[in-house]
Amino acid sequence: MRLLRFSISLVVVAMACAAMAAEMPHTEKVTVGSGLDFIGMDRQVRPGNDFDRFANGTWEDRTKIPDDRVSVGPFANMSRDASQRTKVIVESIPDKGLVPTDQVGKVGQLYRSFVDEPVVEARGRHPLDGELAHIAAAANRADVATLMGRANSGFGVSLFDVDFSADRSGGYGYEVNVQQGGLRLARDYYVDPRFANKLSAYRAYVAKMLALCDWPDAPTAANSVVNFEAQIAAASWTEEQVRDPTTTFNPVKMSTLAKEIPQFPWAQFWAAADLKDLTEVNLSTPSSVQRLAALYSTTPLPVLKAWLAFRTADNASAYLPNAFVEASFELRRSISGQPTILPRWQRGLEMLNTLMGSAVGELYVERYYPASTEEAMVELVKNVRAALKRQIGTASWMGESTRREALRKLANIEVQVGHPARWIDYGALDIQGDDLFGNVSRARAFDWHRRVAQRKGPWNKSDWRFWPQYPTAYTENRQLIFTGAMLQPPFFNPKADPAVNYGAIAIVIGHELSHSFDDQGRHVDADGRLRDWWTPDDAKRFKLQASRLSAQFSAMQPLPGVHIKGDLTLGENIADLAGMSTALAAYHDSLGTKAAPVIDNLTGDQRFFLSWAQSWRNKTRDDRLRENLASDPHSPPVARVNGPVRNLDAWYDAWHVTKDDKLYLAPEDRVRLW
Repeated sequence: MRLLRFSISLVVVAMACAAMAAEMPHTEKVTVGSGLDFIGMDRQVRPGNDFDRFANGTWEDRTKIPDDRVSVGPFANMSRDASQRTKVIVESIPDKGLVPTDQVGKVGQLYRSFVDEPVVEARGRHPLDGELAHIAAAANRADVATLMGRANSGFGVSLFDVDFSADRSGGYGYEVNVQQGGLRLARDYYVDPRFANKLSAYRAYVAKMLALCDWPDAPTAANSVVNFEAQIAAASWTEEQVRDPTTTFNPVKMSTLAKEIPQFPWAQFWAAADLKDLTEVNLSTPSSVQRLAALYSTTPLPVLKAWLAFRTADNASAYLPNAFVEASFELRRSISGQPTILPRWQRGLEMLNTLMGSAVGELYVERYYPASTEEAMVELVKNVRAALKRQIGTASWMGESTRREALRKLANIEVQVGHPARWIDYGALDIQGDDLFGNVSRARAFDWHRRVAQRKGPWNKSDWRFWPQYPTAYTENRQLIFTGAMLQPPFFNPKADPAVNYGAIAIVIGHELSHSFDDQGRHVDADGRLRDWWTPDDAKRFKLQASRLSAQFSAMQPLPGVHIKGDLTLGENIADLAGMSTALAAYHDSLGTKAAPVIDNLTGDQRFFLSWAQSWRNKTRDDRLRENLASDPHSPPVARVNGPVRNLDAWYDAWHVTKDDKLYLAPEDRVRLW
């Protein structure tokens, strides 16, 4: 299981995929001095009744979600701007021949191979036929296991996901994780009757895709595929269970794995994945892996082959003729409610960022990332870290032994801003300008084998999960990473009113730092080892506060009858609350002995809270919101605005919130962490 915090990034990247470059509907902004949007506010609403509506109500009323998006908001703007910049870079690369040898030329040709739609159409389904032939030729379950192992470096699928994360046993390298996989939709879509209509749409899509592949008896095969995935879902852990780091760390020797789960031909699987030299793996979801192996052993071979054929075509659909593209998008329309597909150039950039993201990021940083931005950001991180250090040092509920370890862990967090120290060398990657399918296949294999080789060495701090052109912040293995594209308004502007910066990017800094001490992060020590370093009493007090926060969010219904999953979103909700508390303290520290200036008739604290609320303004289609509520560990934006503030005394003071207001919590009911 990858212990990676997609704290801000999951939201940003999801929006980026749906909203890269269309013009953002907006209201006129009044930026008298603070940079806040006053026209977009709804002053008819009391802040204490609905702070999100107070800060963003008029903007929400006037803003329409474009047809090629599932949501709109500041993150979509940031993604749009980064995308437009990337487009300028990529489309200015000279054509260096069908088989370029230099890295920049490969970026240009990979992109051109995607946007050259006539060539893709002329090739038809032929590039996929070789993959389908391998599947059709599978004579037994060992052959199927081989195809599953190859999925990691190609277009296929496996019942078991394999990835590499930081070693949690005390080393400084990698661990190889094996966990449940195999699902195309979120687990809830298969097991919750409320998603029955979505599952029916999915069944129709499977049949359509198999028909495009000329698979025998496509309708019957589609039924068997969906029923098989429903069995996978029933055997799988819930999203909440997968979050628990104490139950997802189960190192086993390869000989033990083969002995305890003999229903699956592991030797063939590992050999095909180029991992036959493994001596140990971490079994992240042990009971579900056992159940899936048993399911594999009893599922008829034709069903397994139909499943592989469908999922291979599905994974490759973006690189095939329009019949496949349109079928795939029809499912997206049914699931998320997005009316129209993104233009081809935007989809080409998504592919490029996925397959050669480091090379694109290097070009992006050279052109668009000023060193002065990094300097200002580093200073902000320093201030927020100092505030959190003081809060940990004075937390009344934390004992001294836990406090010492927490402070050591905070000191060990490394901050990276803008871009990694080193870039990936794509010299060995073969890109040919007229071979989109082959380019993608080779790029996927290149990346997989690069990571397989990398796992044998020390942890690579430069191998970012998201590259500088993505507006993203995240933490991983005691690293706090802010990409270059994240450092732009509304989250960061070195010339802005400090209260606005502290209310936006500084909260994100505090959010990411606090993940090291949330319900997941607290189980990992300052050296990256999974161990219980909290005293029983400290852990008990923390769990009490965490359970209260979970209950608060579980009571929220973003859609009628659909609640937030408080336990699933707990880590992110803790981080929002702790990040806000810490950033506010850092803002107050920055003032020294001076009082905060009143700007635009707002106090410093008022501007701080408004900045956060307006940074998270958002409109999302109901289907997409329902999709997120099923599996996203982040609460919806409205909850990320209203949820944390009602637990902070300073918000009550800033906005004169009283017990008659709807968001009011009695002091004894407010969750207090730092």
